[in-house]
Amino acid sequence: VGGIDRSVTTDNVLNTAMSSNTAANVSRGAGNVEHVLSINDDHKFADERQPLAATPAVSHDAQTAAVHYQHEQSVLRTDEHSTGREGCMSLVARYMMIFFSYLLSIIPLFWLTNTKIADQYDRFVRFRLGKLVRPALGPGLFYFLPCVDTWRRVDLRTVTYQVPTQEMMTRDSVTVNVNAVVYYHIRDAIKSVVMVQDVKHSTALLASTTLRAVIGESELDELLQKREAINNKLRAILETTADAWGVSIELVEVRDVQLPAIMQRAMAAQAEAERERRAKVISSEGELQASTNLLRAANQMSRNRNTMQLRYLQTLTQISQEKNSTIVFPLPVDMVSLLDRARDFVAPNVNNNNDDSADAVV
Repeated sequence: VGGIDRSVTTDNVLNTAMSSNTAANVSRGAGNVEHVLSINDDHKFADERQPLAATPAVSHDAQTAAVHYQHEQSVLRTDEHSTGREGCMSLVARYMMIFFSYLLSIIPLFWLTNTKIADQYDRFVRFRLGKLVRPALGPGLFYFLPCVDTWRRVDLRTVTYQVPTQEMMTRDSVTVNVNAVVYYHIRDAIKSVVMVQDVKHSTALLASTTLRAVIGESELDELLQKREAINNKLRAILETTADAWGVSIELVEVRDVQLPAIMQRAMAAQAEAERERRAKVISSEGELQASTNLLRAANQMSRNRNTMQLRYLQTLTQISQEKNSTIVFPLPVDMVSLLDRARDFVAPNVNNNNDDSADAVV
């Protein structure tokens, strides 16, 4: 142990932790490299960590995988190394208790109390005198040794958890109330019992904290418009953490986003202004198109004077169909021009007659 080189890099430490073959062949006397470095000179090891922290050669995912691997190996492989830690008397006592348990199994009374039925969706995780016995049992009929076997029933069906409504603040400083729903199931019954104390409670707390973290990193527009992207992000984060517990996340959905009343009124005013803008734009485009068509029609109708008369008659026909009691007869434009000419012609003659009458009176 003392001869191990202290110049081991972080990559070697992680590779040692992540390699299953190396982890299985490490001897009890030597231990792994991280353990040796940690139990030796603390001050020297702290000084050696300074340059290693500055070399970002290992990604966060690799470090997380290494930590999960080490924790899993230290717990799930306890049965492989714990036999060597027990003394001779402990082993003798263990075997004797197991032997007497087999003798008790001859009594029919224990057949009724220690026989269990696992449904299709159930698994039994069995412990014999505190040690895990692989694999998980189920489905079917199983008998457990009296006084030495304990078991935990695990349900593999999909669990629906509704994340309670939480008041949180988005990245653009808008306070919202958000709730979500999580669908998950236990993939590995042994991990769900050995790796975590209460898998359902832990998954519920993880979902609540992850929802708050993801909403805090998102803006209000993303929360309202890009709901699918937020759901996928939530599921990826939950899947990464819950995988070490033997839990598989099936679906995560943000159900409802409640905005403050002031924000709702502001968004409603914004939407109303946007609709008014679009209405004005459409109306102006319609007027432009109508004026263009009217100009073309006027140019076309000005080529022949009779066209205007026909248009008058057509308008009169339409009015008579809608309101029969009202008759509108349009005055032709030509008659107006004729009246103007007659007035211009009559006015000088009237003035001359007036002058002649005045001279005669004198």
